[in-house]
Amino acid sequence: MRINEDYLLGYYTVKDKNGNKRTYQSYRDPLTDEVKKMGVGWKRKKIKSERQALIYLRKEIETKVKNRIYDDGIVVETFGELIDIWYATWSSGVRQTTINTQMQLLERYILPFFPRELPVSKLGHLYVEISWAKILGLKAKRTQMPLEKATLEKIRSLLRQITYYGYKRGFVFFDLQMVDMKIPTDRGIQASIRRKKKFLDNSEVEMLLAAIKEKYKTHFIGPKMGELYYDLVEFMVRNGLRISEVGALTVDKIDFENRILTIDEGLVSAGRSVKDYQLNPTKTIASTRDLDLDDRSIEILRNRIDCNQKRRAEMKQRRNGELVATYYRNYGERKPYQKKVRDSKSYRETDYLFQTQNGNPVVYHSFNEFMNGQGSNPKPVKCVKNILKEKYPSFRKHITTHTFRYTHVSLLAEAGVPIKAIMERVGHSDVKTTLEIYNQVTKASKEKVILEVSSWEFTPE
Repeated sequence: MRINEDYLLGYYTVKDKNGNKRTYQSYRDPLTDEVKKMGVGWKRKKIKSERQALIYLRKEIETKVKNRIYDDGIVVETFGELIDIWYATWSSGVRQTTINTQMQLLERYILPFFPRELPVSKLGHLYVEISWAKILGLKAKRTQMPLEKATLEKIRSLLRQITYYGYKRGFVFFDLQMVDMKIPTDRGIQASIRRKKKFLDNSEVEMLLAAIKEKYKTHFIGPKMGELYYDLVEFMVRNGLRISEVGALTVDKIDFENRILTIDEGLVSAGRSVKDYQLNPTKTIASTRDLDLDDRSIEILRNRIDCNQKRRAEMKQRRNGELVATYYRNYGERKPYQKKVRDSKSYRETDYLFQTQNGNPVVYHSFNEFMNGQGSNPKPVKCVKNILKEKYPSFRKHITTHTFRYTHVSLLAEAGVPIKAIMERVGHSDVKTTLEIYNQVTKASKEKVILEVSSWEFTPE
């Protein structure tokens, strides 16, 4: 099937300051009736004329539309068929990470109660209300606690999005948004309590850093990358970055003269092997930002660069057969002997600032193994969590990479920094996100005030 020429609208070609040309073709999506456009750079595709660019674009548009278009006379009989049609329209306009998240919600929470074979004719008010009550009875896999408000809101939103698509096109005969799908009030309280446990105060940050130091001192012999995770934790506390943003940092993003760090990418690693890690634009437009750096953050970045350069030099020596190390035999008098250190097949030279000894960027699962002992290592290894339990029994919080982002916001809020300034620094696009943390800190501060007042003693002479 060839695309109907009526779908094609205007086109134009632009030239940037370097003389590179790019052609754009507008078209009307026959399935959604939205006006969209597609562009192509001449240099990238070795295009030499506007006509050649338009031929390329029209073929691409034709392929895209052909893969998604459906006959006007289609009949949707099951919920699965409705999902397929909705997905074809929706998926082309969102990021792959969003698709993955939504499909996980669909598989885990919606399809068990709205199976693919369910006739759409049965999607009535009573069926939905009964199914929603069953979803409210589910428990989170890790905590075995009832699902929190944020998760339930996402499930409800996705279910409504799919069914409303069918309602608009006459596949579903009522608007699911009119169905009463309430979320119990206590689910929000539960989330509020959990958020309060997410951020650390000054003393807790000090305990955590001391425990990390202890792990390096006691359980690592000559760590090749310096105290990588110590640097990582302190840097994240000081700057409030997401772990995906830290993972994407490279040397060229630092302006040492003006003490600014550019945040314009995020590393996608969830469920992927190292070779499939991917750099994406930041989570939102607000997340793309220039971050002012303090003295200690500059020092940490310089230390990371130095560690990476030393590791790179070491691996070059190994590759050339120039690195010799002293070893000891495990028997007899343990006499020392020297041997060339073999090259590492797993090492790759990269520009990542926070990188492991193999040159790979630091990601949340490698951090969790170091911090909480979660990982594929078959041997039990003492983690930071164990050290905290032994040396600082008052430390009761579970640490994740997002803890430090919450901590950064909470420490700034506690210091009285305006909400707008905090939002810009951490890249929040919605003030609600910042306010949730801000309000938690305010409540904690009020508790400190009462404790302080309660400690006052006025004894008359």
